[in-house]
Amino acid sequence: MQTADRSWLFTKKTLFLPLTLFSASVLVMIISLTAKKWSTLDQGEISNEMSLYRCKNCVNYLKDWSWKCFSDYCYYDDSSSGNCIAYNNGSKASFFYFSFEIIAIISGLMVVEKIILVIFDKNYGGKIILCLLAAFMLIAHVMAIYIWSVLNDANWYKSNEECSIEKPCVYAENGPFLAFANIFICSFAFISLMILIWKQRENISNSEPLARYIWFIRVELLLIIVGLLFFILFLIVIFTVYHEEWVERHTKDNLWRGGLSSCVACEPKIPDFDWECLVARECFVSPSSKSCKLYSHMFNAYKLYIFFDGLALLCSVFFIQTYIYFLNRKIYGSAYMTYIYAILLSVFHITATVLWFMESDVALDSHCNKKKIKPHKHIFTCSRLGPHLLMVSNFFSIFMTALYCYIFYKRNYDYKSIIKLQESQEQGISKFHEKSRIEDFKNNTILSD
Repeated sequence: MQTADRSWLFTKKTLFLPLTLFSASVLVMIISLTAKKWSTLDQGEISNEMSLYRCKNCVNYLKDWSWKCFSDYCYYDDSSSGNCIAYNNGSKASFFYFSFEIIAIISGLMVVEKIILVIFDKNYGGKIILCLLAAFMLIAHVMAIYIWSVLNDANWYKSNEECSIEKPCVYAENGPFLAFANIFICSFAFISLMILIWKQRENISNSEPLARYIWFIRVELLLIIVGLLFFILFLIVIFTVYHEEWVERHTKDNLWRGGLSSCVACEPKIPDFDWECLVARECFVSPSSKSCKLYSHMFNAYKLYIFFDGLALLCSVFFIQTYIYFLNRKIYGSAYMTYIYAILLSVFHITATVLWFMESDVALDSHCNKKKIKPHKHIFTCSRLGPHLLMVSNFFSIFMTALYCYIFYKRNYDYKSIIKLQESQEQGISKFHEKSRIEDFKNNTILSD
């Protein structure tokens, strides 16, 4: 009795199934992050609808306040109250969910990239790494939902529990249910990938005999220098983002300083209040005030910087892949990917810096001497250490990218030169043999005559 031929299951066309599922899962994760209704905070007589980040039906300026705004304001007012504890838990839950979900999204994008490379028969790093990334994506997504639910002590269904301001209740709404349903999509994608990828032929390129020296320096040493530059760049950016001194403002009455995301002394009660919270309150009270314009510009600058530097972080993850393979004398995926990821990393980081300066409209004066600063459109504002470190990081980024791309170009160029030389030598040898054969034939013909 003949068995059915199932070889079609393990062709590259069938990989479009896990590719579609992983792409859909990543898309659902992004949609869940922007869901308008994540939870309901029931405080008895008051019931607030909350997104993952902020209140949706609060009154006045509170409707634009985030969990963190409520938490910070409550902490310095009455930190032991029930609703304050709920705000604090909600702030932590949204932060951890967002962090783990971003990790899951990046892992998912890496899986999608590798599946595409498998379909096009390119070097993708191997089955084990691909499956581990898929598993890591699933675990990070499950952890995000679990931590959000535990920290909020969320109820996934309506109960008869009495809720009050002293003991508020958190009920899961659309966002968490969408994220929970995505577990099944992600799980099915992982299982289908495990089944279909395991019998696929791996295209793992061997080490190539590329050039060993550039500028009389070993290529490996130059690549280590690139790695050190990237590490220094990463440390500078991390330190800069969390540094508290980005801007400083002189007025007739006082002096305050602020960081990338918050102001140190803008709110008397709260020593570190987010620009987001200040914008919502100040612009509701007085939309045309200088403070409203200042906070709006600082908050918009913060959003632009985080968005574009987030894209730079995403590109850096993919850049590390190409760098590790290049360090081992292999080409990951396509040669163009090596250039693209490195260049995009610098482009997004530089764009983030430029847009922050344009939107915040600060003066480049580290001492913030009012006599040296000319009036700006909005207020007297000047930069502190943060933006200066940011500019330094851009020089590291540009130099690192230029050096890396040049090394790759020369290494690849020299390799192509070697191949062309070998081909020309082989052609010359074959022509020489052909010419010798013709001469021998002529000589033999003359002798026979």
